Amino acid sequence: MTTKTATRSYIVKGVLPVFSASVLWAFGYLMRKIILHDISPVLLTELISAIAAFFMLVVCRPNLWKLWQSFAAHWQKFVMLALFGVVLGTTLMLVALDHLGLGIATLLEKLQPIFTTILAACFLKEHFPIRLIPYCAAAVVASYFISSPDPLRFDLPATDLSGIAAVLGTAFFWGVSSVIGKSLMTEQLISPEVAILRFLVGALLLIPFLPLVPALQLKVNFSPLIWTLIIGVAVVSTGVGYMLFYKGLKIVSASMSAFLELVTPVVSVLLGLIFLDEKLALTQIAAIPVLLYSIYVIVITPRLPHLPEMPE
Repeated sequence: MTTKTATRSYIVKGVLPVFSASVLWAFGYLMRKIILHDISPVLLTELISAIAAFFMLVVCRPNLWKLWQSFAAHWQKFVMLALFGVVLGTTLMLVALDHLGLGIATLLEKLQPIFTTILAACFLKEHFPIRLIPYCAAAVVASYFISSPDPLRFDLPATDLSGIAAVLGTAFFWGVSSVIGKSLMTEQLISPEVAILRFLVGALLLIPFLPLVPALQLKVNFSPLIWTLIIGVAVVSTGVGYMLFYKGLKIVSASMSAFLELVTPVVSVLLGLIFLDEKLALTQIAAIPVLLYSIYVIVITPRLPHLPEMPE
């Protein structure tokens, strides 16, 4: 396989699925802005996880015995994947937003790719070229400027260390889930299996948190529009999105996938501009090309001249 062919295969089989997942997640963020006016975050996470798992079971129709064998063989990793990726990360982010202004919470959450890169180097022995550090820093900073219309306003109480700890925990746990996911994808598992078990186990782990939800909401008497949006997020953004993500994660490194995920806020703000009549600040407009170029360099540079073998 020539270098040019290998590069094209790497992009099509690895980069493109992760990129596509990031775009679908942006649609999910847009719909969540509408849904969260009528539903608590804990219940929303539970419903999306359960519906996504059911959707993937119906569409992919996996061999249930083989699915159970995969879980039994790697149950510790699957429990940690669901715990860190579905339960803890989301819960801690909600705690952070209760204690911090959106600006500082967003800034600290954008440290996830840094945590992912460090964890991947420690546990997966992934190598990340030092020459790419300036581009990594530019991507993280640009992603923050895109996500926050008022990036220099932090509204940080001087003594509120609990909020800082919570949002750093969010970034860390989401980084851990990416590394665990990459580890599972090296175990001859297929992407639907990992995605199904992530959300099936996550839905089960979230059940003890449901008493925190107001009693009226547990009756799930939502309008047809809200139910349509919930199912849309669960099926398209979560179900299809994570199957694509794990398909790409089989090829790209965990650290590369984390930086590719920074594309999500670009799509999210553009969707907000189109559908929610939101306005773009000059800092957001300027940061978009910086982010896209930085990610392009990060994704392409480490693959030359030595590219990984592409699975058939």
